[in-house]
Amino acid sequence: ALWSSTHREYVDENLSVFYSVKALDRWLSVRLETLGNIAVFATAVASIVLTRAGRLKSGNAGWGITQALSIT
Repeated sequence: ALWSSTHREYVDENLSVFYSVKALDRWLSVRLETLGNIAVFATAVASIVLTRAGRLKSGNAGWGITQALSIT
């Protein structure tokens, strides 16, 4: 009974730490995904504006968007 009680306490402590780490991991993941999406969106908008202004060729705009997608 003593071993079982001690073991249960260790498992409970381990699981509480595990859930905290998973929650922090998810929190960080959401923030990093948001930053990546903002970077891709900004690249796409800049590509559209610069292409319409004649300062950027469409192939280079596509390459820039592809690079932004591969980074995130």
